Amino acid sequence: VDIFFCGHVHSYERQWPTVNNVPQKSYNNPRAPVYIVNGAGGNIEGVTKYNDDTPADWNVVHQSVWGLGELTVYNASHVHWEFYEADKQTLTDEMWLVKE
Repeated sequence: VDIFFCGHVHSYERQWPTVNNVPQKSYNNPRAPVYIVNGAGGNIEGVTKYNDDTPADWNVVHQSVWGLGELTVYNASHVHWEFYEADKQTLTDEMWLVKE
């Protein structure tokens, strides 16, 4: 498994591949899955508000926004992920995952 997608907390997060609690901080040939939590599609409860300004070491980004994501598979070794914030209609996060 290279990418694990889930949605639950009514917000958006992208994490580094993490091995033995140590973030790899690279998406080139990661040794662990990339976790993307995309719960930003909307919910009557509203978005989850983060209580801190500094994400955990394994979090690259966390956003309390509505939005949507798009995964593009370019070939057997390259995929591109994009997250768009709905209110601003802008790209707010992206990453390339490369497995060679």
